[in-house]
Amino acid sequence: MNGKSDIPDALREFTDRLREGLRGCTSALSMVQFLRPMFSELSLNAALFRDILRSIESGGPYPDISYPTMFDSEIILFNDPERFFTVRLFIWGPGQYDPVHDHSSWGVIGPVSGDLDVVNYERADDGKKAGHAVLRETERMTISPGENYYVLPLNGGIHKTGNPSGETIVQVSIYGRPSVKRDFINGYDPDQNRVFPIYAPKTKKKILAADALRHFDRT
Repeated sequence: MNGKSDIPDALREFTDRLREGLRGCTSALSMVQFLRPMFSELSLNAALFRDILRSIESGGPYPDISYPTMFDSEIILFNDPERFFTVRLFIWGPGQYDPVHDHSSWGVIGPVSGDLDVVNYERADDGKKAGHAVLRETERMTISPGENYYVLPLNGGIHKTGNPSGETIVQVSIYGRPSVKRDFINGYDPDQNRVFPIYAPKTKKKILAADALRHFDRT
């Protein structure tokens, strides 16, 4: 999806430079450290994101809003052909937040318009009991356009983000190549000390179909 000819020039030029820089990085943290100083160049490009939003509103070919994603608010803007990273847009309605979750990769995240709420957590249990997780809140912050923060894979990136305002806001996120092979992310319920898999809708439908077939086989 998102063939090179479809991608806006400003985003294509940014991703070309990012790819070249990431080639020289040897760890998730070094990739984050390379990206963070240049991230505001992308997130503050209001003209680029206005054009992208207009294209979405009008049903244009780019970006492909039918491409499967983990969250309803998420849109893929760019998949690096060498799989170093992806660029994703999130559109948050008033008061909308994602569930507490972890990540399969490193990521750098920041708002394009409006302020973004961030709540970070760490695990306070040993992770050995299936379905059980005790989280400890470590940080709350609200970041504005031009600012960013980062996540690392698995327990290094447990958080929730969202929109504290009464207006719709936009976030851009750049995520690296997954460091673990799994078709889900972990979701958490801190109040109930639960951990559970969150699947993309396409994967969830396949799982439900398999479950339904097992039921047919027993009848």
